[in-house]
Amino acid sequence: MSEIRSPYDDEIDLFELFAVLWDGKWFIGVFVAVTLSISGGVLLVKDAVYESKLTYESANLPPFVDQAAALSDFRTMFYAKDTFDSWKSVNETSRILF
Repeated sequence: MSEIRSPYDDEIDLFELFAVLWDGKWFIGVFVAVTLSISGGVLLVKDAVYESKLTYESANLPPFVDQAAALSDFRTMFYAKDTFDSWKSVNETSRILF
């Protein structure tokens, strides 16, 4: 007699899957090696590009903080020429100007 098969055959034979992967291990290894070589070469040749932005809003300070004093402290810490010059001496390749 003929067998009646279920219309939903959703079983996965893991041994068969691993056997197929094992049979193709050289192809997978070569593909990974070529991909890593190409991506590594691109990273070595490409110029590094960095961008940073800082937004400071003193309007978001709590009401008990003096906004003028907070802005003055911020300018002293981040916009002082001496601080910038010391950073610039360490990062000589930077194109940022004060």
